[in-house]
Amino acid sequence: MSDQEWRLRAACRGTNDPNLFFRDSERAIARAREICDKCPVAKECLRFALTPHGASPAEGVWAGTTEYQRHRMRGAQRQAAFRARRNERATVEGETE
Repeated sequence: MSDQEWRLRAACRGTNDPNLFFRDSERAIARAREICDKCPVAKECLRFALTPHGASPAEGVWAGTTEYQRHRMRGAQRQAAFRARRNERATVEGETE
């Protein structure tokens, strides 16, 4: 699904207050998450929010996640990629000995 296609199907698209997703109050975050919980394209939204070209960490609620949650997810992704590269190198080095 293209970037534009999933955005057209997003539950937040039909809200009366799109700024709801960009407020810091607990109440606004809770309401945004309620909408995200029912969204048919939450997976695509989160994937976009976690990519370098996606939403910057400070840009509101995406797929029901906050800035802090996405920051932690990105850190976990970086750690997993580092471990995978390290394991791959160890395997290759073990084969050449």
